[in-house]
Amino acid sequence: MHDKSFYRKRLLEKRKALDASLHLAWSHQICTRTATYIQSLNIKNPVIALYMPIHQEVDILLLSEVLNTICLPVIREGKQLAFRAYHKGDRLEKGKFGVMQPSADAPVLIPDIVIVPVVAFDEAKSRIGYGAGYYDATLSCLRQQKPIISIGVAFALQKVESIVREEHDVVMDVIITEDDRI
Repeated sequence: MHDKSFYRKRLLEKRKALDASLHLAWSHQICTRTATYIQSLNIKNPVIALYMPIHQEVDILLLSEVLNTICLPVIREGKQLAFRAYHKGDRLEKGKFGVMQPSADAPVLIPDIVIVPVVAFDEAKSRIGYGAGYYDATLSCLRQQKPIISIGVAFALQKVESIVREEHDVVMDVIITEDDRI
């Protein structure tokens, strides 16, 4: 079993090497599976948090064409994310780490479903992100307010045998890849 930094380095390199047409095809498959899964939850008018893809992440923004109420994360001070309303074509601004995010005048929303980017994952639905802990802290906080469904999205090549979980790590409710759902 390897530590998180080993997996992070190895799998970010693997994802970066992914052919552009394969990346797009797999992203479409993951979005289709994710939309089907969300529909199966039978939540009336859910607010769904997507993310702005970076570093060859699954292009989850393809879902913005089929979902009604979506939001994107905004990095705040501390380890918490806020979520602001987003509609395809809305003006975005550069936030922390250079990630594009909705402007400060976009309404803050509290999501029912949070789609979480993944660097590595295992069969137990543990995930590794970039290491800052934003999603873990945010999901923990949101779940104190109301039930939240977390959906990790990744390419199947990002699956590892086992991830050592730390106390603060939040396990995903489901992880969706181009060919499976865990």
